[in-house]
Amino acid sequence: MILNAYSLLVGFVGLLEFALGVAVVVTVARASRRRRTDPHGVDERLPLLGHLATVLFAVSVVSWPLLYLLLDSYVPQWRGVVCIQGVTRIGQGSVGAAGSLPTLVRTLETSKPALVFAVGAWAVLRAANRATATAPLLGRELGALLVCGGVAVVDAVASLAYVGIPKKERFLESGCCAVPAAGSARLSEGDFTTLTTAAFDARVLTVAFVAVTVAVVLATTWALRRPRWTYGALLAAAVAVPIGLVFLREVAAPAFLGLPGHRCTYCVLSSSVAGVAFVALAATGVLTVAWAAVAQGFAGGPETEGFHARQVGRLLRVARLATVAAAAIVGVELLL
Repeated sequence: MILNAYSLLVGFVGLLEFALGVAVVVTVARASRRRRTDPHGVDERLPLLGHLATVLFAVSVVSWPLLYLLLDSYVPQWRGVVCIQGVTRIGQGSVGAAGSLPTLVRTLETSKPALVFAVGAWAVLRAANRATATAPLLGRELGALLVCGGVAVVDAVASLAYVGIPKKERFLESGCCAVPAAGSARLSEGDFTTLTTAAFDARVLTVAFVAVTVAVVLATTWALRRPRWTYGALLAAAVAVPIGLVFLREVAAPAFLGLPGHRCTYCVLSSSVAGVAFVALAATGVLTVAWAAVAQGFAGGPETEGFHARQVGRLLRVARLATVAAAAIVGVELLL
């Protein structure tokens, strides 16, 4: 276990997130039981649920970048590790608790954006439900909250486990079963410099990134006129994510860092303000398209008709603006 300001902060946020997740799950369960026994009754727990979920949304947004600040703070702890990428590989091939560290990092890199999306989806449903007189979307709102609470518990447990597990690696040195796992590498054997040769053609990747960016912008623009195209915008955004991640590592990272051949997304997050802005805007574009799709699919109805159209439109406009801004930032960096 490595104690510093960031690990203590992550531990505190993890405990808070765990408490909020458990409280949300328990309160949703009780509210659902109340609805089954008295469908027309007013449950005093609903305002409390709203407050809990609002705090959980704030915690989820804070905990996502906090993960990378924590990993960056661990870089000086090992000789040969020069960036976050090396920290994510600590424990690879180790026996004992340290061997689970890389898996925990991958889990956290999935659970944190998933939690932000889930709580944002709840916020979309809640806003639409509050615009009605009879709360017809309450069941869907409670379902979304149950997912939020479950994801929050998983994320909090993974965060606390990663902070609490000692970062001392142990390797089997001899014996009939001391065969290294496939793909495993010890710290002394690994290459953590991230100075690598290009795995993809930069021109092809750039063209692909431009194409998917234009597709997202056109799809969101068209969806503003025909809301059913929101699902098309979501599909374009889903395709843009893997292409954008590869483009960021192979093409944009060297430009943001000013280091040709330094292909590392993590270094962009820790060493480039423009790179962080690009990632934040791109993530905002994808998330808001996804929330617009949630609104289109689950927040519609006779009572929400007017509000629903405005809600989907606002989300799509934010998505389009964020996507264009992200493309502009990386375009300027590539041209300079």
